[in-house]
Amino acid sequence: SEAASSEEEPASEPDDHNDDATRPLCVDLGCGAGRDAVYAALRGWRVLALDSDAKGLARCAALAEAHGVRDRVAPVRVDLERTDPAVVFETIGARPWSSLVNDARASAVDWASLVSHDANDAFTGAPAHTLASTAKNPVRAVLAVRFLQRRVAQSLPSLLPAGAAVMWFHFMRGAELTAVGRPNKAKDLLEDGELRTAFGAERGWTVVADGATKLPDGRPVSEFVAVRDRVCSP
Repeated sequence: SEAASSEEEPASEPDDHNDDATRPLCVDLGCGAGRDAVYAALRGWRVLALDSDAKGLARCAALAEAHGVRDRVAPVRVDLERTDPAVVFETIGARPWSSLVNDARASAVDWASLVSHDANDAFTGAPAHTLASTAKNPVRAVLAVRFLQRRVAQSLPSLLPAGAAVMWFHFMRGAELTAVGRPNKAKDLLEDGELRTAFGAERGWTVVADGATKLPDGRPVSEFVAVRDRVCSP
């Protein structure tokens, strides 16, 4: 999927909330150069910014620093195509926010070092259990902008706690037919209704928005928002 441009920087000032560790936590999937992560941080969120591109993560860290929200943005280098989403969210719940930010101070935390941080950590190298029924899952929002990894999309509905929201904005089928012509592979294009099916009522979710808009270049992009009302028994 295509990364969002980093040229349009978020135009805002950080709020005056003093304790970053108590802020709600947002996970930005495929954060790219961090425009959306920093935008959320400027509006009071802690943001775990996930991407596999080291250069993009370095730009994300620099952008957060420039806007005075470096303590609210933790860039983590992880390949979401090869890493079990459940392990990612389990590890998030196991690590104090201060350690994530401090470990990422230079530019970004490497996933391998994160999961092996403590040799006695029960989460290292082990399959994670679903966190949705536990109180320690700190994630309250997941944001995906121009990012699509179906394994993640299919896993998220059972990994997030009640009250969490998912916002997904990605290219839809039809983008390949425009003059731009990309993305053009089926694996990189959302199908109509695909996310609504994944985040169904039977899994405890309410779909708030499920539409599409067109970019100036004509490519259709999803506008999907869902909120988890309840945690269903496995």
